[in-house]
Amino acid sequence: MRGTGEAGWPHGVLLLRPARSAITARDVHAAETALGWAFPPGYEAYVTSLGEGSYCDLVRITAPGTIADSTAWGGASTSRAEWSRHWAWDGAVLTPADVPHLVPLGDTYDGDQIVAHRDGGVFVLPRHDDVVLRCGATLRGALDALTGGATPSFCPWGEASSYENFLPEADGVGWSYERARDAVAALGLHAAVDLDDHGARFLVPAIGGHVTLVPSGYAHVACLASREAEAGAFKEALVAAGLTRRSAWGDGAG
Repeated sequence: MRGTGEAGWPHGVLLLRPARSAITARDVHAAETALGWAFPPGYEAYVTSLGEGSYCDLVRITAPGTIADSTAWGGASTSRAEWSRHWAWDGAVLTPADVPHLVPLGDTYDGDQIVAHRDGGVFVLPRHDDVVLRCGATLRGALDALTGGATPSFCPWGEASSYENFLPEADGVGWSYERARDAVAALGLHAAVDLDDHGARFLVPAIGGHVTLVPSGYAHVACLASREAEAGAFKEALVAAGLTRRSAWGDGAG
């Protein structure tokens, strides 16, 4: 395996579910041959160690076979066509002349795109800004730029998931963000928690997911469908803290 850009990475990433990547180094090298250049440091280590899934519940890194597929959505050819037609290049970092030399590496659920340049460098094309973000030479640079100080975590796709939303009563009586946050923390079942002005996100491998709380009055529990019983403790804590169950759904794709 070639250099990752940082020794040991991504082996320190918190796995919310066991990662069983079906992508091999041979797959990466075959895609590089088809593209005519090498992926940036960190890409091979990421896809062969983690595979396809959600990084920090925000970023999706594209598989090498998809990137090299000339007809695939999210592949190099289709992405370049989209960038040429729709991206408003400001010219300060990248220009339209760079498009043939860019390859997509992934995107976010918000629509930001991670790209690599044939001559080196990894960049983010923000959905809500025309200014390209320069992220250094490695894939991790882009991931860190997009996720800020969040705990590096990964949730692979493949197993059925369950989701449930919680909201306070219409009058908001009996609810407080601090009370709900502290009730979840008191369970002591999380492996890590990210706290910022936007709320709290408890990372819980025991349920294969996370518990998210937002100060404005919202909570969300995501777990493996097979771990509903284990997730029950979090749901009971949220209800006891003044929230009510509002919607629940599931999927078969993790």
